[in-house]
Amino acid sequence: MSASLLIGNDIVYLKAARLGGKDQHQAFLNKILSAEEQQILRTSDSPALTLWKFWSAKEAAYKILKKLEPQMVFSPTNLHVQESGIVKTPVADLKVSWTYDSEYLHCVAVPTNQACTPLIAVEQQSAVIQNQKTVLSAPEAASAKSEASIAVRLLAKKLLTQAGYPNAEIVRMRISEYDWGPPVVWPHGHGKNTPGPQIDISLSHDGPWVAAAITFIAPESL
Repeated sequence: MSASLLIGNDIVYLKAARLGGKDQHQAFLNKILSAEEQQILRTSDSPALTLWKFWSAKEAAYKILKKLEPQMVFSPTNLHVQESGIVKTPVADLKVSWTYDSEYLHCVAVPTNQACTPLIAVEQQSAVIQNQKTVLSAPEAASAKSEASIAVRLLAKKLLTQAGYPNAEIVRMRISEYDWGPPVVWPHGHGKNTPGPQIDISLSHDGPWVAAAITFIAPESL
């Protein structure tokens, strides 16, 4: 996969009970934030929102780094989020952007030199399931073990159709007995060709929300 065509995303359900008061838990902050990030948090007018902006940026960035270095282990304090929206990592600098409302915070990360405009969608998983117009293939369903994971794939398939790949399939390969690799897109269907560098995808879900992001080269440009 081309390092210039990559994307990661993460969504945080802001009303989840588990999030309450985390911006005041010093032990938790020490595990995930650098000293510089903690200083920004202390001076923020919205410390809880700032915390989850940092967290979502690190998660979205890690999803890209895992594609570049599959053996990489998530170490949040090694990923440094700057207020400018740049994430400094040991492998590459990434840029992030956030959208949020009272329900959720969504973050998208891409390489700093990436020119392709991504397609992004955030929806409630119940609405995606209710309005589905397609089904998952057997290879796609193999790694979809919950309603949320089904819904986020259906949402992503809508984006792929919008991008000009109506027959694309989203597949995760097993890398061990207990773990799956990141999702990859087979532009013309699983087994009909190899995953191409012209599309990258990222899936996330939390609480009632699912989010998908793709970066791509349009078929007519190939």
